[in-house]
Amino acid sequence: MLNQHREYQQFQFELGEQNSYTLVRASEEMKGHILIPSFYRGKPITQIGDYAFLTCKKLETITIPTTVYKVGCCAFAECSALEKLVLEGYVELIDKAAFYNCINLSDVEFKNNVGKIRKDAFESCNKIGFLNLEEATYSFPEKCVFDSILSAKYF
Repeated sequence: MLNQHREYQQFQFELGEQNSYTLVRASEEMKGHILIPSFYRGKPITQIGDYAFLTCKKLETITIPTTVYKVGCCAFAECSALEKLVLEGYVELIDKAAFYNCINLSDVEFKNNVGKIRKDAFESCNKIGFLNLEEATYSFPEKCVFDSILSAKYF
């Protein structure tokens, strides 16, 4: 069901079993800085669904709110203009290929803890040069795009 409210008209949501919403589709025409809303119809938006922003080629910055705990498979894949990603809250899972081939993504900011990042979540995002973990605790997979930035041992 597509919301007709002006601020949500470029998103499509699906109500889940947990009495919360998943953002399942975004208009390919979205551009510039996008702040994903925290609530829809009074209920939290907790997930960004698989393929939700696939091929949104005009997005430059995306901010994911504190209510979202999962970023689905290929959720932002092929968003070729995406330069900056901000995750405001705790994220349990960034699934496989979530940001696959976001060729201009260079700035990733985690403002809180990260549960699990699949090893190919940021595959082909070769411009990532700034990774801000603030106070976050994290555990990256064995092979991750952040290898060269962090030079860290994985847990």
